[in-house]
Amino acid sequence: MTDEQRELIQLRKRNKELEMQLDTLKQAAVIMARKDK
Repeated sequence: MTDEQRELIQLRKRNKELEMQLDTLKQAAVIMARKDK
């Protein structure tokens, strides 16, 4: 495995982690918006 392949795997893993965090934040924003009403 080349350095580029290893880096790509790490970046894809990081991207998935960040997407999950973003989904969590979006859900929290929806919940907070409901509470404000």
